[in-house]
Amino acid sequence: MPEAMQHLHKYLGYSIFILLVLQFLLALSGGGKKVGTRRILDIIQTVSIRIGGPIILLAGFYLWHSMNYWLGTWWLLAAFFLWAPMEIVGKRMVRPALEHSEGSENSSKLVLGATLQLVIVLAMFGLMTANAA
Repeated sequence: MPEAMQHLHKYLGYSIFILLVLQFLLALSGGGKKVGTRRILDIIQTVSIRIGGPIILLAGFYLWHSMNYWLGTWWLLAAFFLWAPMEIVGKRMVRPALEHSEGSENSSKLVLGATLQLVIVLAMFGLMTANAA
């Protein structure tokens, strides 16, 4: 079971990364201005952050417990607490920019939100890759 959870955690993390790169590229290319592309960005946000995020957190907690890491392991705590800004950016910047009309302020918020989410995921990847056993 721990091996299956490790694969789930790892490959779901890669999937979230790929989806966020796609979201970043779509937002950067002005995807917030077209209705169809906004819908695709909304689906990417839902699948990666709202659905994939909690699953990966649960798998990570299971691995944290099954691998007998100390509760205060700094890099695990840092990766865990980096998820809160990910949710906040999605809720405060990306979602409102997708729901409102195609104003220049909304598209800049969308690009900034997509960039921040990608940077946060890269930071989590860096922590996990550099310190994982």
